[in-house]
Parts: sequence; C-alpha cells; structure tokens
Amino acid sequence: MKKIINNKKTGFTLIEFIFYIGLFAVFFVSLFFVLDIFYKNKIKNRSVLEVEQQGIIISQIISQEIRNAQLINLPLLADSGDVLSLSAFSPLRDPIIFQVVDGKIIVEEGAGSGVNLSSDRIIIENLIFTNNSVVGGVSSVSFSFSVLYRSDSKTTEYQYSKDFFGTANLNIK
Repeated sequence: MKKIINNKKTGFTLIEFIFYIGLFAVFFVSLFFVLDIFYKNKIKNRSVLEVEQQGIIISQIISQEIRNAQLINLPLLADSGDVLSLSAFSPLRDPIIFQVVDGKIIVEEGAGSGVNLSSDRIIIENLIFTNNSVVGGVSSVSFSFSVLYRSDSKTTEYQYSKDFFGTANLNIK
C-alpha cells in the first residue's frame, strides 16, 4: 500500500489573520462602549441616590422638629423667610434654628453650635419656610428647598437636582 503524504500545511493566511484581528478589534471596542455606558449609569445613579436620600432625610428631620416644637418664633404669622426658629419644650434645646449656610443646612439648638444636616456631596439652595398658622387654631409650617449634587465636572452624569417640600403641624396638646 502506498502511503499518501498530506502536503497541506496548517496555519493562517494573511487575509485570515487580518480578518481575525478585525473581529477581535470590533469585539473589544464594543465591550469598551458597553462598559463605558455601565460606568456612566453607575455615576448617574449614585448622584441621584445621594440627592434623593439627603432630601428625604432633611425633610423628615425638619418635619419632626416642627411637630415636636412648642411654638413657631420665625417666620412670623403668614410670613415667609429663609430661617425657621422654633421654641422647644426643653430649655436646653430652646430655640431650634434651621438655616442654610454656605450651601449646607444647619440646625442650632439652644446655645450650642450648629450641626450640618447635609452631606458634603450636595448643595442646599432656596430654603424657604412659610408660617401657615391660624390665629387660635393649628400652628403649621411649610418648607421647600432644592438639593443639587456637588461636582466640579460638567458631564451630565454628575448633574442632578431635585426640589423638596413639606408641611408639618405642631403637636400641641
């Protein structure tokens, strides 16, 4: 029997090599764009989450302090202002003052120094308190403020703001 010798050589031709390199390049470029989209969405979600959480927490704290207050000192009846002053039942906490200082919401209790309620990653703007109380009736305060994500970047992933508002009544018994 004759042995048939296979002269066919295995390997890639230049055209096959260029095709495979092009295929890998398309794959890696596509992978890069997909990962870039995921990364940008992660940043945007972090910005949105920070603003949302901080706004809700600040609203809840302000509402709780209003409900637990004895009296509204500022703003005056049927007036608005950027400072809320409440009389507390405890002399150690009296007065309780809310205001914005350098983009941060500060609460001062009694003679103590102010405490920052907001994170350093956000900016508080347009804080307005309105005294909606009725003479001889319910004492009520409404408030509104804007929360902006603090970033030096101008890209859209880092840009997010939201307006928050609420109303609370004093629980005087």
